[in-house]
Amino acid sequence: MKRKQFLLPCLLMVTTIILTGCGSDEEYKQELQAEIQELENEIEQLESMRDGLISKDDISYIIEIEISQTHYTLDIDEYLKDAMNAITIPIEVSQEYYYSVDVGDTLNSELRVGSALFKGSFGSWDITVKDKETVENH
Repeated sequence: MKRKQFLLPCLLMVTTIILTGCGSDEEYKQELQAEIQELENEIEQLESMRDGLISKDDISYIIEIEISQTHYTLDIDEYLKDAMNAITIPIEVSQEYYYSVDVGDTLNSELRVGSALFKGSFGSWDITVKDKETVENH
């Protein structure tokens, strides 16, 4: 009888520990799951911040150059033809070069030597900076 009186409280205590342990194990799993979810959210936020910083550093420096011919003649038609045949090309350049030129600068204005020697046509290619802009890449 004394043995039963001793075993019954021990059995109740062991059962209580087991049931309490199971309950806390489930709570522990829920806490870990919540913590995992928080860390995944934080990773997503950090990745989006990283992507934002990378895109801010990606700036393209664009200059538009105009290429045209100039003929040294008294013929008005030649001047009109040269003006109508001018082309504008956007070119991506380095940051240093972008800041070294200004709109309106002449990059090249060389005499067309071959045409002068073989055809008697005096003129030049004119390459000028028409416009400048910076573009953020996303």
